[in-house]
Amino acid sequence: MKLSAGRAGLAFVLSAWVTFSGLLIWGGLQASQQSQEVNQLAATSVWKPDAIVEFTHNNTVEKLTIPSWRRLDDGNIWAHVWKQHGLDPNYQPELTNFEEVKVGKWVEDKRLRPQALDNLKPFAKAAEAAGHPILVTSAYRSYADQEKTRKELARTNGQLYADEFVAEPGKSEHQLGLAVDFSSYTEPCMEKFTACRLDKASAEWLAAHAHEYGFILRYPEGKQAITGVAPESWHFRYVGKDLASFMHRNKLTLEEVMSQLKKARETS
Repeated sequence: MKLSAGRAGLAFVLSAWVTFSGLLIWGGLQASQQSQEVNQLAATSVWKPDAIVEFTHNNTVEKLTIPSWRRLDDGNIWAHVWKQHGLDPNYQPELTNFEEVKVGKWVEDKRLRPQALDNLKPFAKAAEAAGHPILVTSAYRSYADQEKTRKELARTNGQLYADEFVAEPGKSEHQLGLAVDFSSYTEPCMEKFTACRLDKASAEWLAAHAHEYGFILRYPEGKQAITGVAPESWHFRYVGKDLASFMHRNKLTLEEVMSQLKKARETS
């Protein structure tokens, strides 16, 4: 049976179209596969940590990934501010006003670093849900504020008390905008600092769960010889969830971690 010229032409066009469509689909699949391979290569090759440092605790070795050594620099999230190293008097981080977290009415500066506040909000909500409502009694303090606080406490409680519980100006983590002090929430505490205290059950809950929100209990019991500061159940510091969880698992202080990291940085 012979096809007419019109039918033959139509059959040719349809055949060509099917072939062309197949080539387009095949080409598209190849391009998609190549794109996926490129993305996979990019994901595995663009970012590398600055270092991976090994810590030994109770005969167990655990590795801590250091995304960037800059985290240890003054003002950064892992900055080590303590008796032997302070901040510049003029240092002030980016700060944001408190929201969704109860703060004493008498607290003069109700600000904190954004990343710390963003994690403090769910931390405070979880504490309240667990039956341990908290109130912030201190957050960011400038160099001048720290100097003022130290003088006031020395006048009311004596110089020995101030030396033990209040850091020298420039050597307080509060100037970083990453530290907070807590009290158990009560209406009298909301109105007056002298009515504030952190009860034992709340202190224990906060210490046990702080790492889940990127915070650490900065000066725990039994570590005074290492930190150089008397135990403070109320003082917490934001370092991020990765480091906070690592420290919690290994029962390490910031001094113990930073001592080893600084040595590793010097030899890297």
